[in-house]
Amino acid sequence: MASIGKWKASYYCDSKRSWIPGIFQVCPQFIRFTEEIPKSTNDIIDLTINFDEFVELKKETTAIFYTALTIRCTNNKYWFASFPSCSHVYNILEHFWRERLLSGNDSSAQQGSGGQKLLEILHDSANCLSSTSKTLETQGQQIDNACRTMNKLHNDLRVAETIISSMDSWLNQWDLHVPEVVINVPKQGSEMEKMELPVLYAASEKEKHISGSLVLSSKVLEILDIQRNPVYSFTAREVSEVRVHTPFEMTLIKSEIGKPEVCVHLISAKLIKVMPHINVMLGPKLNFDEPPDSVAMTTASSHNDTDELLANLKLDEIEKQKKMQKASSAMGNRGAKTVSETEAAQMTKILQDMKSMAVGIQDEQNRQLGMLDLLSDSVDKANERIRKDARTIKRLT
Repeated sequence: MASIGKWKASYYCDSKRSWIPGIFQVCPQFIRFTEEIPKSTNDIIDLTINFDEFVELKKETTAIFYTALTIRCTNNKYWFASFPSCSHVYNILEHFWRERLLSGNDSSAQQGSGGQKLLEILHDSANCLSSTSKTLETQGQQIDNACRTMNKLHNDLRVAETIISSMDSWLNQWDLHVPEVVINVPKQGSEMEKMELPVLYAASEKEKHISGSLVLSSKVLEILDIQRNPVYSFTAREVSEVRVHTPFEMTLIKSEIGKPEVCVHLISAKLIKVMPHINVMLGPKLNFDEPPDSVAMTTASSHNDTDELLANLKLDEIEKQKKMQKASSAMGNRGAKTVSETEAAQMTKILQDMKSMAVGIQDEQNRQLGMLDLLSDSVDKANERIRKDARTIKRLT
């Protein structure tokens, strides 16, 4: 699994009543602390804490270390200190823990009542209908573009027929009058939908990262601070290179002659979701880093340990899901099949929204069918005009 960052740190061991030096590692789903120089092979500290187990994350002070990170779980509290930059590590942990909470609320909540299950089904149906409407909108834009292309073709044919008519008149033959054929196409913008995601940004990879947000539009990338003030703004033409280091890290580079180079290092848990839009926007300016040889050797040597760790985490998640299913089934037998008034109101609102989307989809479909009929007629007329012009040119030559 990809690592977000590694730092030298210290962990306070309650059993030994001392601070143990080691390596503190952050991964997308968990954190891991490994003792750097174990005193005995039988008592090696290798601690793993899943983000789902986090209850509280704080920066505290001790009598020995001025700043320390504390992670409180259900039954334990863990102390970590001696970081190169405690605030930097805290920002990264807080970002990925918050994104984990926001994306995992639906999956971790108990779905015990029948009303909640119905709401989940309605939400899935509404999402599917929304996706269908977006696909239909894209298809409509393609049809409109085809109609605009046919309009340009008819305009070119009109110019060609005017020239042919002039040549024909010059040769004392007859004038050629061709009616103008134009399709009324509504003007619609084809700009990319504006997207925003939370990020941690800094001028370089080694500096302290600050919480903010990345805003993507069709031609501009903006980085805003936590007060929504713009910090950096790049157009697609101004960006010289984008280096993608990991699925969670990338660096934007702006180079201009006679000016200092501007670099912005970004870290985000949702970066991989917007990478297709960045690829469409910047294209050949994207460069993906290759993993160094040392990382490959380390990965090969510790492949078995990582597999065992991930397997244990998966087993823990399966056991938690089984316990939740047993608890939800026990609650369901007592009366979980009833639907509350709040759930009924939510269902009514979702159904009303789905009805509105369905009516809009039907209107768009009828509009597109009409445009396709006009487009088909326009293509037939264009073919007939081309054949007629070809016969006239052949006769004149």
